[in-house]
Amino acid sequence: MPLVDNAVFNEGFTFLTNHGMSLDEIQKHLSDGISVEQLVSTAQDLVARGEPITTQEIVPRPKQLQTISAPDLQKAVLPPLRFLVEDVLPEGTSLISAASKIGKSWMVLDLGLCVAAGLPFMGHKTNRCGVLYLALEDSLGRLQGRMNKVLGGKPPPPQFHFTTEAPKLDNGLLETLSAHLVQHPETKLLIVDTLGSQAGQWPVGNPFRPLGAAPGDQAADC
Repeated sequence: MPLVDNAVFNEGFTFLTNHGMSLDEIQKHLSDGISVEQLVSTAQDLVARGEPITTQEIVPRPKQLQTISAPDLQKAVLPPLRFLVEDVLPEGTSLISAASKIGKSWMVLDLGLCVAAGLPFMGHKTNRCGVLYLALEDSLGRLQGRMNKVLGGKPPPPQFHFTTEAPKLDNGLLETLSAHLVQHPETKLLIVDTLGSQAGQWPVGNPFRPLGAAPGDQAADC
């Protein structure tokens, strides 16, 4: 369950009760999955129109698309694209795909160590930041050996963190990663090795299952 800001909740609760909504009505809407923010926003609209909120079925308003016209986009002054590895790895989501056992894990380990230390990667400048490497098909012993080979006797960067275990996407992975980012706000590069291993269970007939996931089965490597 997402955390609710106490101040926001109390202010919204006061608004609703002051305009005639009972405790039972508030609890019913919250139990139906309507957030405090959605409940208050819809109630405020009803009050603005002079309609009593106690007699209305309050439902979440659909999110509106945030659009921009072509002329406005043409005139817009947009920030430049930022890179973790100049001209190679921009901020955002990237996917490394290649044949099995060709060296992808070695490459991303080298990439992460370079970025965490602010050293060039494959001849390209890096912008130093924290790194979290989800090495979900490795052991700590194997990672230690690989890291020492890549570093060649140099000390490892302290902003680089490993883990060999993580929950699946459908079982709290994003919440776990969010908690790590709160503890380590310097982290800007997240490496998931492999993404397919984190997909979890996907029902038969789901057209949006990730690459490598067989219907009804655990996701497999690509």
